[in-house]
Amino acid sequence: MTTNSVNANETPDFDSRSVARVATDKPADYGRRLVSHMSRKIDGEWNGAESTGHLVFNREGAVAGVADLTCEDGALVLTLSASAQELPRLENIAGRHLARFGYEDGLVISWTRQDAPPAPRRAR
Repeated sequence: MTTNSVNANETPDFDSRSVARVATDKPADYGRRLVSHMSRKIDGEWNGAESTGHLVFNREGAVAGVADLTCEDGALVLTLSASAQELPRLENIAGRHLARFGYEDGLVISWTRQDAPPAPRRAR
């Protein structure tokens, strides 16, 4: 599944990163669902053969951040890159949507910033 993919040359370099490692026995299903849902408003791509995905947060035009999704045994890993100013907002957006999909399975989305002292963030 691919939607309006943005050229990598148009994606700015970001100074901040945050990672969420979400424990689940269905990482590919949740990754696919998140990309499918969010790609209605932003650019997104899911590679079912490799169980990887990519989201480009460009709803307002300019790219505010990007998220790479990968599947591991027992976890969906989201790596979010954005400016320090945009990072909290994008963590909340991606985390909130994923938490809704995984409500019945009790998914917990905690973000760990890689540019600052460890301060896990939870989506509400």
